[in-house]
Amino acid sequence: MSKKLLFIFVFIVFSLVLLHIKYYEFEVSEKDIDSSLIGLTINGSSTTNFPNKDSGYAIDSIRCDKDAIGVWDYENWGLKIRNVTQSRTKCQINFVSRYSENILNGTDPVLKDGMIPVTIENDGTVKKASLGWEWYDYETQRWANAVILNNESEVYYDGDIIPEDNIESYFVWIPRYKYQIFNEQVGNYTGKDGVSTDYGLSKQIQVTFETKDVAKSNGSTYNSWLTHPAFTSFDTNGIWVGKFETGY
Repeated sequence: MSKKLLFIFVFIVFSLVLLHIKYYEFEVSEKDIDSSLIGLTINGSSTTNFPNKDSGYAIDSIRCDKDAIGVWDYENWGLKIRNVTQSRTKCQINFVSRYSENILNGTDPVLKDGMIPVTIENDGTVKKASLGWEWYDYETQRWANAVILNNESEVYYDGDIIPEDNIESYFVWIPRYKYQIFNEQVGNYTGKDGVSTDYGLSKQIQVTFETKDVAKSNGSTYNSWLTHPAFTSFDTNGIWVGKFETGY
């Protein structure tokens, strides 16, 4: 083989290796933690162990050097390091106490991989929220929102504005609840003048949030309580629902 062909062959192999490394994704488990490469804090205090999945902690921030991207996999409870192009890449992971709201009785939102918690301001500005912040308040009807990105390689830190052109879809969290049946006869409401009507009369519906660990309510008569079937069908503490029309 001529020197020129050998050079071309080596160049191609080297390029393929670099391409593989660039898009390689490392999954870091508890046993893989290297204290010289992975730094951990919980509420500001240094530690050497990931908190347990059910410990009530959440990621506040992940910052990696050398342009690597750290993403926390809440489903499998581990760190994923993407876009690793150089050896000895270091990441700092900061956990905080997960925000929760008493009125939800344990039905606080659960994020899946790829979902970004956000706050949406009155002018429509979308900002990345920290799970340690008060990013929702169902007491005042400020719902928990999340988005999925068009480009998941883009990294946004807590408080950063997420541009509209990088948002693929919006979701809102509906916590599991039971409600008090408010009509004496399905499809029949009685107005103040005693005239029956199917619509046009507003009525406050009593709602209580409850987890799937609580015995469901099976009421079917006026003033009895019924756990909404949407939650019992899927045996879940809540569901993410598309916030806006998602297609045509």
